[in-house]
Amino acid sequence: MRKERHLHLLLAFFILLIGFGCQGFAADPYSDDGRTITGYYYDPDQGVMLPRYDDLSPTEVEQYLWYVKNTDTATWIRNLKSKQILSLDPGYIPVLSTDQISALKEGKFKKLSQEQRDALGPWQIEVINTKSVKISHLTQAQREHLTSSQIQAITKKGQLRHVPVEKIPSITVAQVASLRNNHFKKFSVEQKAVLTTDQVQAINTVLVNVKTLSDDQLHTLTDDQVTNMKQKFYNRVKDRLTPEQQSLR
Repeated sequence: MRKERHLHLLLAFFILLIGFGCQGFAADPYSDDGRTITGYYYDPDQGVMLPRYDDLSPTEVEQYLWYVKNTDTATWIRNLKSKQILSLDPGYIPVLSTDQISALKEGKFKKLSQEQRDALGPWQIEVINTKSVKISHLTQAQREHLTSSQIQAITKKGQLRHVPVEKIPSITVAQVASLRNNHFKKFSVEQKAVLTTDQVQAINTVLVNVKTLSDDQLHTLTDDQVTNMKQKFYNRVKDRLTPEQQSLR
């Protein structure tokens, strides 16, 4: 057991020297609360090395050995250009730097295999250039990691329907105002239900049929939205509008 513990500490020391993929973990062998740190392990969800306070598992030791023995491979991977990434084994995708991921444009990103895209970690999802890359390439679970800034950078109107329900409020009023009926009707009931008042009041009622909004949402429509609403759209919601709104027509 003592030899194994020495091995663990030695491996951790090598990783500290190499510095690959390590972000902000302390070299001090003790944590803030005085517990002894027996080693470090790679957390693929965060893309960083984290301290371990008990014996390392065989898998974690194996990961240590890979990084110690394959520093040259890792450096090579982090120097690949966008075109070269397309032929990278899915198992190495998490090694790609955030700079490499953010540099990928739609033309290259869509050519990644499903296995390669599935291997992307949350820290990589958060830097995807959504102004260019379609978020429909990502799985539903991966889209949960998109930031508000990424959602607000989406320029392809048809992609907004792929925004997770809980992130719908991040969509800007300008993005909502740009929607046409063929885009809006593809939003799910759940997505429409969480639209904020500001977002509802940004809908272009000349172009968008709002019949799928709730009564409460319809009652927040502005006078201009009701007045300018296309007649056939108005006919479908007029009985659900307030008397004050109906009087505008």
